[in-house]
Amino acid sequence: MAYQRKMLDKGVWLEFDMIGLDITFPKEGIAPGVQETADAVAHLIELGYADQLVLSHDVFLKQMWAKNGGNGWGFVPDVFLAYLAERGVDKTILKKLCIDNPGRLLTA
Repeated sequence: MAYQRKMLDKGVWLEFDMIGLDITFPKEGIAPGVQETADAVAHLIELGYADQLVLSHDVFLKQMWAKNGGNGWGFVPDVFLAYLAERGVDKTILKKLCIDNPGRLLTA
């Protein structure tokens, strides 16, 4: 997390993508799991970076649709936010991550 904190200290936005996807990248390793990602996001929030974080996931193949057994569009709001809440992240911060921050980012 040292690199991410260094970038956040410079004022950049940090986006956590592919949340909930179990993917292995050849020669790079396995994408972080949901628990690991939730731990990282919660830690950065504890450190005061909530205003610079956004969350996302991918639904670009039919097998990623919920009706086909994938996580679907609701994974971040319906599942991942619960992992953050379990780690003590307040509802106002959860709203910030999914509504307020993307809105500010897209209108900046």
